[in-house]
Amino acid sequence: MYHLWLFFFYNLFVFLLMGIDKYKAVYKKYRISEKILLLLFLFGGGIGGLSGMIMFHHKIRKWYFYLCASIGVCTVFLL
Repeated sequence: MYHLWLFFFYNLFVFLLMGIDKYKAVYKKYRISEKILLLLFLFGGGIGGLSGMIMFHHKIRKWYFYLCASIGVCTVFLL
């Protein structure tokens, strides 16, 4: 049960980071690095990241974000 809560909050964190990065992009402020976002996607944050991409309409033209999100989701389900 503990792992499900950890998974939930980690994906919520990634989702919120996508929203924060979108906000910073609109207002031309210092942004979150794509490398950081991609690593978070790969290490289990694929569902939150994908949800953030769709909800905030952010980074949707970059194919490698979809790839990393897919790999992250598969990684979680394989564990």
